[in-house]
Amino acid sequence: GEEFLPKQLESIKQQTMPVHELVVCDDGSRDTTLAILEKFQQSVSFPVHIHQNTINLGSSKNFEQCLQKCSGEIIFLCDQDDVWMPEKVERIVNYLTEHPEHDAVFSNATMIDQAGFPTGKTSFEQIEFTADVQDKWNAGGSFRILLKGYIVTGAALAIKKQALERISPVPIITPELIHDGWIALNLSIHNKIGFMKDCLIAYREHSNQQVGLKSKPE
Repeated sequence: GEEFLPKQLESIKQQTMPVHELVVCDDGSRDTTLAILEKFQQSVSFPVHIHQNTINLGSSKNFEQCLQKCSGEIIFLCDQDDVWMPEKVERIVNYLTEHPEHDAVFSNATMIDQAGFPTGKTSFEQIEFTADVQDKWNAGGSFRILLKGYIVTGAALAIKKQALERISPVPIITPELIHDGWIALNLSIHNKIGFMKDCLIAYREHSNQQVGLKSKPE
């Protein structure tokens, strides 16, 4: 994660509504990730909790333990290679305050390439989360929509801590159903997850990412 991590950390630091903690679970980095985190830790007023796994857990179980270590009422999932828009935290906190019926929300994202330049697409366009599908989601059809395919990316997701008991543990059912897919599917059963059309992160596509919103052929 060393190539892109500093930009992600700086975007967290520059939020219009500051975060009150950053919790990092390192799953066996073999580059300068930890040194970057320790330097960032000294540059911010909020605590940065860094946990190093003794064994490799894999992304889903690593995110699961990281969620459990968070103390805040609203938890923002975060990858190391994206960039948050300055108003992301404020906008999502406002959304969840205004929609108490939802335990989680995910936003749209601007797709960027490895160098950080926009590709011309948003994540909603790339995964074909069209206006028609969005209307069906808002009408209570989120569970059926998610059964058909991947919609929610964890990098754009925020969840209330009160929902963790419901979504934990993350089951290992199939390799394709990772933590963010499971969280979304679980919460959609009772229509507990909403979405925001605005792009609140820049989602980076690059050759080394473990999973991603792969472009579909034209």
